Amino acid sequence: MHPAAACPRMLMWLGIVVTSLICVLWAVKFIWKGSRVPYEQVRVFDRSADGMQYEKVIVFDRVAYVHRPAVMRAQAEGRPAAVFVLHGSGGVAADMFGRGFEALADVPFLTVYPEMQHPRATTWGYKDDLPYFSALVQRLQDKDFRVDPARTFVCGHSAGGSMALFLLNEVDHFAAGGAVEAAVGHLDSWNMARRGHPAMIIWNHRDPVLRAYAPEKKEEKYFDLTISTLRRHGSRTFTPQWLPSSWFISFAQIQKYPEDDSPRLWMLHFQNRWPFGTHDWPEKSWCTFSATEELVKFFFEVQRLSASSASNSSSLGGF
Repeated sequence: MHPAAACPRMLMWLGIVVTSLICVLWAVKFIWKGSRVPYEQVRVFDRSADGMQYEKVIVFDRVAYVHRPAVMRAQAEGRPAAVFVLHGSGGVAADMFGRGFEALADVPFLTVYPEMQHPRATTWGYKDDLPYFSALVQRLQDKDFRVDPARTFVCGHSAGGSMALFLLNEVDHFAAGGAVEAAVGHLDSWNMARRGHPAMIIWNHRDPVLRAYAPEKKEEKYFDLTISTLRRHGSRTFTPQWLPSSWFISFAQIQKYPEDDSPRLWMLHFQNRWPFGTHDWPEKSWCTFSATEELVKFFFEVQRLSASSASNSSSLGGF
């Protein structure tokens, strides 16, 4: 056979071999990716602008940041509590650094800052994010973090708050949660047959974002929809607790709905004096209370009440 005639045949066989090799490599990659652990064990230390130290945890190729107080880093035993803090629309996890959770050293706990699958997106993934949050909670229960599953909480700002309320309804990973300047959302994805878990909502009646997203642009309807959704199985009777007012805050009140057929709900609602309106996370620099402090007090009050109830049940069981 003339060498010129053999050349096309050699090229054909070479193409077949190369194509087969590529297919094998893709198959190996697919099998490895499908069978691997959904999180990575490697943790990288990072520092924010204020000098706080955070640990990166990667689950399903998504980064979350964990702040561990120095007193806890020195401890080798015990199971700490953890508070998940979710950022809002158009944001990233680091936007929630410095909200005051790290500074509450008198009640030490891990602060966890997850991030949207697509950073700076408009909303969280809702049902699509459930496997991620389940895996992240499980990851933090491993021996290097040892998070107590009975003392794991979730809260968020704006879109992150709406996602936190969804998680409280859909999964049992969180003992309680909270939402700051946020309402219930994506209700078509909610399982209304579920009871859910205790929640605290911090709501500014002058919030322009809540008004913009409210039914018929009426903020009061959004307020009522949020309460009626979270209290759908229980009573609408509450006990009021007044908080201090100021030149900027005309009133602040917590409506405390009890644990009954619906989980406990604390609705901290307040109002700026007109014409000032803000979607900001309440801080003592301009507000009469700190949203962070109120949320943490609520979380540990829920924990205390739960422990007391369990103790009473145990005592009754002895008779």
